[in-house]
Amino acid sequence: MPESSQVLEVFSDYTCPFCYFNMENAEKLAKEFNIPIRWRYYPLHSDVPDEGIALTELLDVPLSEVEKWDREFSKTAAHLGLPFCSLDKTYNSRLAQELGLWAADQGKGHAFHKAAFEAFFGQGLNLASKDVLLNIAEKAGLPLDEAEKIITDRTYQEAVDKEWEAAEAKAITAVPTMIFGENRLIGAKSWEQMTALVEAGLTGQ
Repeated sequence: MPESSQVLEVFSDYTCPFCYFNMENAEKLAKEFNIPIRWRYYPLHSDVPDEGIALTELLDVPLSEVEKWDREFSKTAAHLGLPFCSLDKTYNSRLAQELGLWAADQGKGHAFHKAAFEAFFGQGLNLASKDVLLNIAEKAGLPLDEAEKIITDRTYQEAVDKEWEAAEAKAITAVPTMIFGENRLIGAKSWEQMTALVEAGLTGQ
């Protein structure tokens, strides 16, 4: 099957559990249908401080609710064979997004996404930490000296701004959101729903 001229756009954020659960299927979808995939970024909780914030405070919910979500997410992760640790706080993912765009330009986008998601959901690490980001870059096979410069100089700051503007222009209000052709899927969806999205786009429906 020749590669499609249409692009599968996936808006996500590294601190979104449903984006984490959706990642491998999105990549699998692109391979099965031989369509290019473009990972895009959304400003999920962009005002969270670099040092992080408790989920109870951020979402204004009791601890029991956070613990309930944690149990549900743990089951989903186990079913998918993904590492998952108990999380009681979240962090600012802006720098991770900037480094992720650079990684994509180096042909290491998927490796970086996987390492970044697993750093947060598998180990609970702070994605605003320079040391954490450099470790993620190393796992993705990226040169550390260049990665450090990208972080320090904020080389991709404007590029992430444009990603967020694109998300607003496309009326993205939740992640993950997958767009193919004129159709979109919002949230974590089944494999059947994802294949239906692509098939509809390829047939012009």
